[in-house]
Amino acid sequence: MQRRRSIRCDVSRTLHAAILVGLMASVVTPSSGLAQKPRKGFILDLGVGIAGISQSSNSPGSGRETTGAVGTDFKIGHAPTDQLLIYYSNDAAFYKETSSFGGDVLVAVGMSGVGATYFLQPAAPSFYLNGALGIAALNAVSLDDATQDGITGWGVSLGGGYEFARHWLLDGDLVLGRLDGGLNTSTLRVGIVWLLY
Repeated sequence: MQRRRSIRCDVSRTLHAAILVGLMASVVTPSSGLAQKPRKGFILDLGVGIAGISQSSNSPGSGRETTGAVGTDFKIGHAPTDQLLIYYSNDAAFYKETSSFGGDVLVAVGMSGVGATYFLQPAAPSFYLNGALGIAALNAVSLDDATQDGITGWGVSLGGGYEFARHWLLDGDLVLGRLDGGLNTSTLRVGIVWLLY
């Protein structure tokens, strides 16, 4: 039986991140006197797309479950050079299901951790690779009474994409989680990312 415990849900983290992005975007405006180094300095990204989630257990006879979801991506950090970004990262995917008790549940699968991105070119357009290591989580929040349950473990993400225009990226990530109780998750997310630098 999986060890379950109540933890903070990735839903609230992503909501707080979106609010932070909105506030910062309203304060930070482009200047005609910007330095020629396009990515060096403070970085912030927010992405949204589609995701596929696969879950399996180490228990004998257990199968693999897959489902579609809405995927999100949030990063905040620093670029020491035009090509290298280092940041806190939060990848999450959300879907709704009906619990065994009959109520609707919002499930969030994701990972929070430290990551890095390397761009092949110092300015757009450019391909890039990224990776992160951190804490993976699966959280279930009841939409009827707001109770939540979740499990955590270790996670890793690998991905890459293409900055097709300044600040705009086509992005893809594979997030793997090994959670308490022998539950394994893998999330493939593809989306559009807006990157502030």
